[in-house]
Amino acid sequence: MKEVVTPEDQDFMNDKYFRICDELLRLEVVKGHLNWSVSEVARASEVTRSLIYYYFGKSKEELLEEASRHMIHTIYGNSDNAHLGVENRCKKVVGFLRKNPNLFVYWYKNRGKDNSVGRLIEEKEERAFKVIKSYYPDLPETEIFKIQALQISAVAMQWDDETIERVFGQY
Repeated sequence: MKEVVTPEDQDFMNDKYFRICDELLRLEVVKGHLNWSVSEVARASEVTRSLIYYYFGKSKEELLEEASRHMIHTIYGNSDNAHLGVENRCKKVVGFLRKNPNLFVYWYKNRGKDNSVGRLIEEKEERAFKVIKSYYPDLPETEIFKIQALQISAVAMQWDDETIERVFGQY
């Protein structure tokens, strides 16, 4: 990607970039590993192939890797949203994944795999564990794992905000 981000680039990142990533992961889930074309991604994302090549690289592998990094990062967040707390962060992720259900399937298919996406997920989960532990420093590790499992359940079952509040309000 380019080093300098202009306002036009920011608009791209917020809209078209996301659409490309979302569509690419949808095709990856539906058609299988790399059984899609850049033309299909471009058509469904309503952008040109040259725009995809410019921002993502020339190969399908580069495109998939960048989309995976972006979308997995979106699920797990970064230090900017660590302040949200377990409950609000869970609501945010569930809301995001309601709009992008293929991302959950993609996550599920790659979690625990010995590939770049599987390793990225593992790294993000370890970081998430540490963040939860920082919220609840006195809880034993088994309770932290339970909170993580509850978050995965909330996402997989698409709990509504009221259920999330009821479940995570006890922590």
